[in-house]
Amino acid sequence: MGRLYRSGDQGGVLASLPIKTLWALWLIIIVVFIPFSIKAAVFGDYILSLSFLLFVLTASVYLYSLAHRKDPPLSVYLPLFCMCLAQSLGVYYTGIQAIFWAYPSVIVFYFVLPDRAANIISAWLIIQSSASLYLQTDLGMTLRFIFSMLVVCGLIRLMIDFVLSLKDKLISLSITDPLTGAFNRRHMDERLSENILSGAVATLLMIDIDHFKQVNDTYGHDAGDEVLIKLVSCLKSHSRHNDLVFRMGGEEFLMLLADTNKEQAAIYAEHLRLELAKIVIGESCRTITVSIGASEMIEQDSLDQWLKKADVCLYQAKNQGRNQVIMSA
Repeated sequence: MGRLYRSGDQGGVLASLPIKTLWALWLIIIVVFIPFSIKAAVFGDYILSLSFLLFVLTASVYLYSLAHRKDPPLSVYLPLFCMCLAQSLGVYYTGIQAIFWAYPSVIVFYFVLPDRAANIISAWLIIQSSASLYLQTDLGMTLRFIFSMLVVCGLIRLMIDFVLSLKDKLISLSITDPLTGAFNRRHMDERLSENILSGAVATLLMIDIDHFKQVNDTYGHDAGDEVLIKLVSCLKSHSRHNDLVFRMGGEEFLMLLADTNKEQAAIYAEHLRLELAKIVIGESCRTITVSIGASEMIEQDSLDQWLKKADVCLYQAKNQGRNQVIMSA
């Protein structure tokens, strides 16, 4: 399952925040922890004061780098380590009132670290804080703190999983056609543009169901919708893992064949045409046919030019009698 954390980027969530938000976080750290450091120094708790200053310093360096869109010179684990140290020392020096800062700390861990790292550093914080708390109070209070922290960690994980599941659903709804499950036109433009920028070899198949209006008129729109669903299912079942299926609108679909030149695409498109011709319309014995226009991307093609070449070939296939594949030169 995808996480809020992005693999390969320790501060994935932090790095994705707007610059103003990063500066706001830095200001909050300064306003909250500098007074704590001064107070600790005034009362003679110099080690505690130093731990607060180390957290402020390391967090400031990290956030400053992110705010300037640069790679931080230190790991995100360093300020979090300093946060844990300051938390446990705070309990040791100032008593039970400092224990409440452990709860927002673990929330931070789960939102800026991968699951395993968040579990480890949260466990470390709980152990350190529990040891300090036990020296200040008794075993009963320490056990209640440990149990409440474990509950909080579990609830945070559940909430993050729930948010991510909603995020995945929203992303899916935004890029897919609700009827057929094919990608929609918006996502098509994005993926084709990416392919053009990469310069990778690829071929488009523009697929149109022949006489689809007659299918709707004769058998009804429910039967027509069923045909569209079956067509996309057939396209997906006869595609490779890196091929993509898009619905352009109505009965017109597009396939992006990755790493495929026009000679390979011509063979595949003909195979696909024969497979699609097996789709039965409703409860009848009648099957559909499709016309296919294909075009390989060349270096100087823009997105509109690439699509236009496939569209011209599709138009030619229909004018020449339908139920055939036409490949661009």
